[in-house]
Amino acid sequence: TTWLIIDNDNRIYRSLDREHWHIVRLSASEDSPRISKLDFVGGMWIAVTVYSDGFYYSLDAKNWKQGHYPDVPSYEFTSTEEIVFFNGQWLWRFKERKEYSYIEKGIIFDSTETNSYDKIAIFSTANLENHWQRWEHTPSFPEGVVVESLQPLPGGNTLLAFCKYDWLYTSSKKKNNVTSFVSYYIHGKGWRTCTWASENDYYDRS
Repeated sequence: TTWLIIDNDNRIYRSLDREHWHIVRLSASEDSPRISKLDFVGGMWIAVTVYSDGFYYSLDAKNWKQGHYPDVPSYEFTSTEEIVFFNGQWLWRFKERKEYSYIEKGIIFDSTETNSYDKIAIFSTANLENHWQRWEHTPSFPEGVVVESLQPLPGGNTLLAFCKYDWLYTSSKKKNNVTSFVSYYIHGKGWRTCTWASENDYYDRS
């Protein structure tokens, strides 16, 4: 068993017995990247960093490599900390800025305004050493839907997307009858929406 500790200066310490600890470096740089999340996924250690460093990965938590970042414009796409392994593929959830228009009621004249919400974008790769590509099974949800989390179920056959409508979108569009929901993906069957036992059972992380 490998144990890892991160101190307040973003230094990582590794131990095999929890008694003897040795510092490990994610990169050759003197400054340690700022880590936002450390996880063990699909037999791989994943250290997600802040800003544009992306993430680092390691099989033994001793020798680390920096992963590639998808070739997308930073003003339209924002990465999240969620890197998961599903059905033989690595998936990385991003937020894609998506504009929408709405009517603003005025005393004399109405006006057309624009705003934006974070649409889900998923990138995939079969190997973390390779470059990321758009996942062909990225869900196409209705306008205004944002994904709070993307998680595979144990066993690797089902992928869950926890969804809700963007608050500003529902306010601007005057949509008061929308609720949070969970969608799931099964390979070969596509995306479907979960059905709950009653209308009062729905996902809401707000």
